[in-house]
Amino acid sequence: MVATYDRNGVQFCYPENWRTTDEVWSQSPPTVAVQSPGTGFWSVTVYPESTGPRRVAAEALQAMRHEYADLEFETLENETWLGEDCFGYDMRFFYLDWIIRVKVLGFRAAGHTFLTQWQAEDREFDQTEEVFRAISLSLANPSPAAS
Repeated sequence: MVATYDRNGVQFCYPENWRTTDEVWSQSPPTVAVQSPGTGFWSVTVYPESTGPRRVAAEALQAMRHEYADLEFETLENETWLGEDCFGYDMRFFYLDWIIRVKVLGFRAAGHTFLTQWQAEDREFDQTEEVFRAISLSLANPSPAAS
């Protein structure tokens, strides 16, 4: 089944067995995250549409590089999201005995610039990537059922 997040003008659908874990609307820019039953989480930070997707993705990469000295990354080249240019990075870092995969995407949709972050342990990421993608698509195009 599907749960719907609908607060402060932001809507998205996510699996009902995932939980909202971090919701910070009091700071700018606001952020909300949902946690999978495993190691994965998906988050979105909401910026004004005038903020550039390339800039927010680059800032996310810089923050991750500052936090994780062993961070490896690849720039997502020539990416589009719903027909619009998007900017992002695929990243990997080690945490304890795990390889953690992270994807950040900056894109414009629904009158905002969004920065989504998809993160999970490497094997779980492979299994969950399509769920991350579906959550992101619902953010950009909320269904009538989510309204």
